[in-house]
Amino acid sequence: IASTTRRGAPGARRAPLLAEDIGWNVVLVAAPRADRLPVATATADLAIAAGALREAVAEVPVVDGFDPPVGDRAASAWHAYKCDTVLCDEAYHADPQLRAWHPGEDWNGVGGGDTDLGDPIFAAGHGRVVAAGHFTPSWGNVVLVEHRLPDGTAIWSQYAHLDTVEVAEGDIVARGQRVGTLGKGANNVWKAHLHFEIRLTELPANNWRPMVDDRDQVLAHYAAPRGFIDARRPGMLATPAGPPIVVDTAGTDPSHGSFARTDVPNWFESPAGLHGGALFTFASAAVESNVGTWTAALPGERRYLVAAFVPGRDATTRNAVYGVSHVGGVAQVRVDQNRHSDVWVTLGQFTCRDVGTVRLSDVTGEGGGLRRRVCFDAVRWLPLA
Repeated sequence: IASTTRRGAPGARRAPLLAEDIGWNVVLVAAPRADRLPVATATADLAIAAGALREAVAEVPVVDGFDPPVGDRAASAWHAYKCDTVLCDEAYHADPQLRAWHPGEDWNGVGGGDTDLGDPIFAAGHGRVVAAGHFTPSWGNVVLVEHRLPDGTAIWSQYAHLDTVEVAEGDIVARGQRVGTLGKGANNVWKAHLHFEIRLTELPANNWRPMVDDRDQVLAHYAAPRGFIDARRPGMLATPAGPPIVVDTAGTDPSHGSFARTDVPNWFESPAGLHGGALFTFASAAVESNVGTWTAALPGERRYLVAAFVPGRDATTRNAVYGVSHVGGVAQVRVDQNRHSDVWVTLGQFTCRDVGTVRLSDVTGEGGGLRRRVCFDAVRWLPLA
C-alpha cells in the first residue's frame, strides 16, 4: 500500500543540488527529494518505488566511451559474436508469436545454440546501476545502467536474459566491468543470447508493451546498439555541434524562441526550476484545459537532442505527455516527472527544420483526488554533429 507522504507546501524549499552545472547549464544530479509522491501500488511501478525510496543518490560518472558488452571489448566483438535480431527488426515483428518492434539487438555466439551460455557480460561504459533483478514473464535477470555523456545527457544500457547478475542497484560500474553472465531468460524460455538495448529516455527495466507496438515510438526512445557504440568508442566521443537552444517558462532570450500557455485558470507559479521559476497545474484524467507550448527558433534543418527540465518540486505526475514536433510528425513522449529532481530528461533525438515545438498539457489520465501536479519549466534543443 502506498505511503501517506505528500508534497511540500507551495513555499517549501527546493532540493539542494549535489553537483554544479557543467558545460551548457546541464545539471548532473540532485539530492533525494523528501516531498515526492507515495510509492505506487501496482507491481509495474516497483522500479519507480525503488528509485523514490532510495536514501542516497550516487553521482552518475561521465563516460569516456563505449565498448561492446561481450567478447574482446578492446577490439571487435564480432569475431566471436553475431547479431541475430536488430532494432525494429522486420522479421521479428512479422513473427505471429512476437508481433513487436524489437527495441534492441540480440547478440549470439557464432557457434549458435547455447554455446555462449555463461559467457561474461560487461558494462558498455562507466555508469550507475539503476535496476538489477529478475523480471517476468520472459525477461529473466536484467541489469539496467545509467550513463552520463560528456555534454551531460543521460542514456541507458540494458542487459537482459542474464544467467547471473553480479552487480546491485546503486553500484557504480566502470567500462568493461562484469555485470553478469549470458543466459536464457526466465525459465530458460530462449536459446542463450544477450538482449542488449541502448535507451535514449528513462524507462522501466521491463518496458515492453504498448511501446513495442509502435515503430516510431521505439525509434524515438531507443538507439541501435552497434551503431551507437561504434560511433562512441573510447577517444571518439564527439562534442555537440553547438550550444543548446533553451526555451524557459521563467524567461527566454527572444532569439531562442518563446513559451506560450492557454489563457485559462489554474496556472500556479513554482519557486523551483532551471532559472528559479516554473509553472504547474493539476493533472486531468481526460479533459484538456491547461496547455503549454515551447517554440524554438532553429538554424535550418538538423538533428537535435531534445530534453525537458524537471524541477525538484511541484512535478508529481507519473504520466506527463510531451508532444515533440519534428520533420516526420509529432512524437508523444511520456515522462514520469515524479521520478526526477532538478535534472534534464531526454525526450529523444529528432530532425527539426527552422522551428522546434514541444507541447505539454494537463491531461495525464490521473484524476479524482490524486491532485498530481504537471510542471512546465524549460525545454532544450541540443544540435548534434
